[in-house]
Amino acid sequence: MRKRLLESVQLRLQDEENRKELISNISHDLRTPLTNIKGYIEGIRDGVADTPEKMDKYVNIIHSKAVDLDKLVDELFLYSKLDLKQVPFTFDRVDIVRFLDDCIDELHYAMEAKGIALQWNGRPELGIPVMADLEKLKRTVFNIIGNAQHFMDKPQKNIAVSVPKFTF
Repeated sequence: MRKRLLESVQLRLQDEENRKELISNISHDLRTPLTNIKGYIEGIRDGVADTPEKMDKYVNIIHSKAVDLDKLVDELFLYSKLDLKQVPFTFDRVDIVRFLDDCIDELHYAMEAKGIALQWNGRPELGIPVMADLEKLKRTVFNIIGNAQHFMDKPQKNIAVSVPKFTF
């Protein structure tokens, strides 16, 4: 009983440490777009954006950073709901290969515009059925590819996605 109590206390301490780290990471992630927004607004106030083209550029950057900030706040809200176990899951049957095909198709041009080759080695003949929450699965796929893009350190910018061969 003492052993289980000790494990419970250690688990609680680890959870608290993870929560502190998460809050620290979220604070950092929120501060970055806010700092950018403030910097561009100061540039406008100081007259740096002295042509219509520069003003347009500054406003577009501010808008982009505000959109990033909005996404981060949505993620924070999701983390909060996950922590409180208030996130409902809606499971549907889907062919994972076709689902990934749609996701990759949606991301392809955005990656191409950033100079990143997104290779998809889908195998439609596999037709792998899964039960999944499609909204959350899509978010996961987009996050994984976004992280691959963000942390890419190779001169040749390439992300390859594939479905392994399964045998049942």
